[in-house]
Amino acid sequence: VKRPTVPWFNEEVKLVKRARRRAERKWRWTKLYGDLLVYKSKKNQATFVMKRACNEYYTTFIQENSSDHRKLFKSAKFLFNQETDLHFPECSDNTVLANDIGDFFANKTECIRQELDSAATYHNPTSEPQIMPNVQLDSFKTLTEDDVNQIISNSSKKSCSLDPMPTHLVVHCLDVLLPVITRMINLSLQSGCFPENWKLAKVHPGLKKSKAEVIYI
Repeated sequence: VKRPTVPWFNEEVKLVKRARRRAERKWRWTKLYGDLLVYKSKKNQATFVMKRACNEYYTTFIQENSSDHRKLFKSAKFLFNQETDLHFPECSDNTVLANDIGDFFANKTECIRQELDSAATYHNPTSEPQIMPNVQLDSFKTLTEDDVNQIISNSSKKSCSLDPMPTHLVVHCLDVLLPVITRMINLSLQSGCFPENWKLAKVHPGLKKSKAEVIYI
C-alpha cells in the first residue's frame, strides 16, 4: 500500500522509520525485554527525527514565503485541517438563496461606498493640523537591494492609475530602478516620513467575477 508522503519526508526520516520497524518486528518475534528496550529507543529516535524535519521544513517555508500571504494562509489551513469547501445555508428554494446572496453583497457594496464618501467629506473645523515629530525610527532594519528585489518579485504585478509607472514596466527595468527604489525605502524608514501621495488609493468595490451582474428573479 502506497501511503501519501508529507513534504518534509527525507532520507533520514526514511532510515529511522525503517530501523524502528525492523526493531519492532524483532521484538514481536522474540518477546525479549532487551529487544523491547531497543524498539523503544528506535521509536523515540524516529519521533525526534520526524519532528525535527517537520519543524525545519515549515520554518524554512515560512521564511522563504513571508511576503506571499496566499501561500502562508493556504498552508495554515492545511496544517489546522480547516475545510475549504463552501457551505451554503439550508434553503428549499435555490432561487431565493441566490437572490439573498445577491442582496447581501449589493447592500454591502453600497454601505462601503457610503462610508468612503462620508469619510472623504468629513471635516472637523476644531481639529488642529498634526505636527509630525522630528524623530528618526531606529527599530527598522534598512533593506539591501537583494531584499527589495525579492519583495518586488514576490509581490502582485497589478497596477493602479495612481502609479507613476505600470508595475510590469518597473519589473522590466528593475535592474536600473532597484538602487533608486532601495534608497527611497531606506530613507523613509530612517526618517520616519511616508509621503502623502504614497497613501492614496482608489477603491472600486465589485463582484469577484468580471462582467457579473446581480440578477433578481
